[in-house]
Amino acid sequence: MVPHLFSRRFEAVFGVGYPAYVRALRLNLASRRLLEVGESAATIAYALGFASPAHCSNRFRAHSGVAPIAFRRGEGVRHAAGA
Repeated sequence: MVPHLFSRRFEAVFGVGYPAYVRALRLNLASRRLLEVGESAATIAYALGFASPAHCSNRFRAHSGVAPIAFRRGEGVRHAAGA
């Protein structure tokens, strides 16, 4: 299957594009790791394949409404880890 057709079918079935779906999975995993594992936010960002901790932080903030470190402290959590 060609990538364009896959992307269209994926969005038709799941209601969200494939890149957005994968990004949400990565950010939900980051949420869990921030709460459960004693790793730094930078280590988590690189482990999940983000280009830089800053890029991860920006995406995380857009997804959850708070910076990763604020999320770890329990401030302003909009999405529960694993949601």
